[in-house]
Amino acid sequence: MKSGASSSVSLRRAARGRHRFYRQLFVVMAGQMVIMSLPWGFHRFATVGSGLMLLLMLTQLGRRQLAAFSFGSTSTWLYRCLGVAGIAALLGWLFTSTQQRWSGLLLLVVLASFVFWSLMRLLVLLRQEEQITSSVLAGAVAGYLMMGITGGLILSVLETLQPGSFVDLVASHRGSAVVHSHRMTDMVSGQVWDLDFSRLNYFAFVSITTVGYGDIVPVRRLAQMACISLSIVGPLYIAIVMGLLISRFTVQTQQEEELEEEQQRSSS
Repeated sequence: MKSGASSSVSLRRAARGRHRFYRQLFVVMAGQMVIMSLPWGFHRFATVGSGLMLLLMLTQLGRRQLAAFSFGSTSTWLYRCLGVAGIAALLGWLFTSTQQRWSGLLLLVVLASFVFWSLMRLLVLLRQEEQITSSVLAGAVAGYLMMGITGGLILSVLETLQPGSFVDLVASHRGSAVVHSHRMTDMVSGQVWDLDFSRLNYFAFVSITTVGYGDIVPVRRLAQMACISLSIVGPLYIAIVMGLLISRFTVQTQQEEELEEEQQRSSS
């Protein structure tokens, strides 16, 4: 009896931890979206928010208590190491010279791997939810926003690796590069921190939603493959999450109907 009670308490504690993480992730992602809508001087803080996003996933999705019933200890340890490497690579990329174009190569590989792994762990946690609550919905929406924000960061890294990977057909009839600096017109000198990637962040969400306005065009092959990947994982995420939520909602409705029938029979 005691072991069963302690197991039930552990399950409830793990559920509360998951719901708290869903809300925290949603707040961070919503804050990122607000920052992206502000004028240029505030855009650089969106990159700081990306670092906060990585740190939150590392500390929460990598917690043994949160993932005790979902992930093994070895997997959690490897996940933590990859998250630390991602944060270190992000800081290194931000403060390197734009002349060192290959400084973001490590970040590109580590970031894509870490976020993909994080999304898989998030889906595993969402699958454990027996009831659809506001916290669960917030976690599902936060995962989608996280994918778009990370896509913008990946496209930004690609632009620093291969300047001119994207062409903004609206900004200039001549097809000027999407990346514009507040202090300079090209990436001859300076730091990545000084560059404005707001248009690429916008384009990442256009890609994952498969809207395709046509105002921004990927012209290099690596950029084109990245955009194709975003257009695939976007609808795939929605399909998986919608399937999970609908199945849980159906079970929840059936349980409520059965409970109501039992109450009616007992009252009669």
